Amino acid sequence: MKTAAIIAEYNPFHEGHAYHIGQTRQITGADYIVTILSGDFVQRGLPAVEEKYFRARKALEADSDLVLELPIAYALSSAQGFAFGGVSLADGLGCVDYLSFGLEDAKNLEVMEKFVFSAKQKHSLAVYNKTLQNAFKSGKSYPAAVAEAVSVAFPEIDARFLTQKQNSNTLLALEYLQALYRLNSSIKPVAVTRRGLPYLSESAAALQEGYPSATALRAQLQAAEPSDSPLLFPGDFSALLHYKLLSCGYENLLQYREMTPQLAHKILNALPKFEDYEQFARLLWTKDTTYSRICRQLACLLLDIKKDAWDVNTPTPYARILGFRKSAAPLLHRIRETSSIPVISKLADAEDLLSEDALGFLNLEVRASRIYDSVRYHKSGKRLPEEFQKRLIIV
Repeated sequence: MKTAAIIAEYNPFHEGHAYHIGQTRQITGADYIVTILSGDFVQRGLPAVEEKYFRARKALEADSDLVLELPIAYALSSAQGFAFGGVSLADGLGCVDYLSFGLEDAKNLEVMEKFVFSAKQKHSLAVYNKTLQNAFKSGKSYPAAVAEAVSVAFPEIDARFLTQKQNSNTLLALEYLQALYRLNSSIKPVAVTRRGLPYLSESAAALQEGYPSATALRAQLQAAEPSDSPLLFPGDFSALLHYKLLSCGYENLLQYREMTPQLAHKILNALPKFEDYEQFARLLWTKDTTYSRICRQLACLLLDIKKDAWDVNTPTPYARILGFRKSAAPLLHRIRETSSIPVISKLADAEDLLSEDALGFLNLEVRASRIYDSVRYHKSGKRLPEEFQKRLIIV
């Protein structure tokens, strides 16, 4: 039995994602595909356009066999934390053979593996991480910091493609490889060449081609959204965020994840100019901090995720099932035999399966989804079941 894993957001799900699932099965010969999916908030620090169970169903209908939830502390982390959370979850299942991800050109995977798994890797990784941290401290953005760290740690390797514009998939793939190395995982990385325009492209051209970027699709959905739609966008959370900001003083702000003293001061100074979620994030945005990082900081504040909530450098403590295909019964049976982490199919069982710390971690997800569902209900009048009453998606 061969199993491949995909770490995804599907925000929203589109033809390019279906293509990736199909190519993963074809390239690896996998009998089963596991999708590890961000929940109701995604790595860009914003709410998902569609709720997590809807996106899980889309993945299953596109031939994924099992969908697991990536816990929110990892989902709202930098590329490093996001990748480590997803990879550690896949590794914890004990039966995943491949990790599949998209690259602008799959041929670049060989180059990336050379410097992540090279014979001098231990020394090179130490130099890479030290340079990366120093670059962050000096105020460089994540892409700029990675570019500097790669050039210092691996000068003999031509990795210029890592620093090209719109290279978010490549940077994330690099973090997947780093996570596999850190975990000493037996999972083999596999790359699929992306189709369509780059992830961050807002061009409408790819909409006609059938392989749009997620960014372009979200913009189209927001522009065409009817008044009674259950789709959610950052602006729908503006009032909640504004209230939370007004309720916080300087010391309170410093308690939240990824919050810095500089940003806390900036938030308080800019607060009188608050208009909406994205406008305020742009107001705080500077050349040495990515827009996504600002949004993640605001999302952690909105969802009350504090610095001591969970260390995203530690492996995922459980696997929560969102849905599966009926034909995946043998996979589920195998996971329950091989998994080194608890597998949760019913939230009500979590208290008996998890440690106190892991249960507190899971409760962050429950709270985030309740906030998401509340905003969705007040916008559309369409109420979702309470988080503990939601049923698995089975197709």
